Amino acid sequence: MGKGIYNKFSKQEAVFLAKVDLDYVSLANIVYIVMGTNRYYPTDEDYLKALEFIKYLMNKYKDRLKCLEGPEFQKINMTNEAFIGWLKEMWYAGKYKEIDYGVWFDLDEEN
Repeated sequence: MGKGIYNKFSKQEAVFLAKVDLDYVSLANIVYIVMGTNRYYPTDEDYLKALEFIKYLMNKYKDRLKCLEGPEFQKINMTNEAFIGWLKEMWYAGKYKEIDYGVWFDLDEEN
């Protein structure tokens, strides 16, 4: 079987699923999952790869994946493309520390 995007993120997806089964997963945790560590600030490459992983999760889990914001875990009402674009804008504006633990992900159970 050829290596597709599924294989590219299979390890990260397993870690994400284990974490989201217990609680909400922060954007920072997504970045750490992709980086394989939480010991340093992400590079551009790390962050953009994390956004690729989020896109992968969005495509695979569709409406089951919930993107939330703030301590109240309010649903983010943006299209997937707009949301990823906003995350990129925040990164390039130097505002990662404003969203690293302000953006959260949850996964509804399968019906």
